[in-house]
Amino acid sequence: DVNENVVMSVYRKELDGSFTLLMDDIKNPGTFYIIDPHPSLRFSSYRIIAKDSINGKTSFLDTPYED
Repeated sequence: DVNENVVMSVYRKELDGSFTLLMDDIKNPGTFYIIDPHPSLRFSSYRIIAKDSINGKTSFLDTPYED
């Protein structure tokens, strides 16, 4: 079930620990795909942030990917 109140953002974690926004304001996400225009060579880590637009509750998930 998709919560219609959830808005998501996706960031790439850079090697220096900073984050680069890839996509913001993803409403009613369900299944979606994002193409990273400048991924790191052989390793990328992403942070997915979900925020409930009604109560403001925020959660996130860091997802590493290794080629």
